[in-house]
Amino acid sequence: ESMIGHLRMRQLRLAIEDVLCSNISGDIVEFGVWRGGAMVYAAGILHAYGMGNSRRVFLGDIFGPMPGKNYGASTDFLAVSLEKVKHAFFKVRRMRPTPCPFHAELALPQFGIP
Repeated sequence: ESMIGHLRMRQLRLAIEDVLCSNISGDIVEFGVWRGGAMVYAAGILHAYGMGNSRRVFLGDIFGPMPGKNYGASTDFLAVSLEKVKHAFFKVRRMRPTPCPFHAELALPQFGIP
């Protein structure tokens, strides 16, 4: 499951393919992964190009409810545990992502982002 839609999924695929075809080294990271759908897709692209074991995908999120936030009836739906995200990866790709639990309000200021 993903919230980014088909167009952005296509853009993600093109960006990853460009990185791979240009021999740019490194891993893939997404912050605010929600259910992890875009990164499951990214991992699938890496796997299709034979790069599934040489590049990692890092998933950043709080993996739970937003502290101090109330989204009414959607609060429980939007709060996704780390275990659910890991299960999505294992179910689809039989792989284990590298989770990076964080809280944006605490993490971003250290990078100069208010």
